[in-house]
Amino acid sequence: MTNPLVSLVCCLFVITGGLADMDFSRLFFQKYSLGDSRGKAENCAGGNFSLEWEPKQIDPEGSAHFFLDMIAPASFSSGVVSVNVWIPDVKDPIIKQTLNIDCSLMKDYIKECPIKKGAHITKDYQTSKLSRLPSGTFIGRMEIHNEKGELVICFKLTLTILGEKK
Repeated sequence: MTNPLVSLVCCLFVITGGLADMDFSRLFFQKYSLGDSRGKAENCAGGNFSLEWEPKQIDPEGSAHFFLDMIAPASFSSGVVSVNVWIPDVKDPIIKQTLNIDCSLMKDYIKECPIKKGAHITKDYQTSKLSRLPSGTFIGRMEIHNEKGELVICFKLTLTILGEKK
């Protein structure tokens, strides 16, 4: 049985473009306007980056739709991704993971890889493979640096995953 926290990390990877193949389908995003029913990540890298999802609260028995729209602030062919996940009001992260990544891990998800500086990337992805996600509210932060150490993506999000229906 898979650790539910590992599943949450997998969800963060899917949200950002499928940086690893974690039992999820292919990832495609496109730009949509934010509505009250959508969650929105906070951009911590500057520049043009938008990551949204709906519904705002994820139901593991339902489906979720993710939208990414960004202009790459730096090129990327390989680098490092760092993921930290916290439970609200807890100081230390419950997950702190750093992984080396390259285009071979992303080729099925982001066809633009290698990514050129200034590239406009829009993806739209819907999945119903959510049953392994743990319930609760989680705060996640993901940073992706390229092989030169330049920040390519940085975002923070609060994601609520609903519990079982009774």
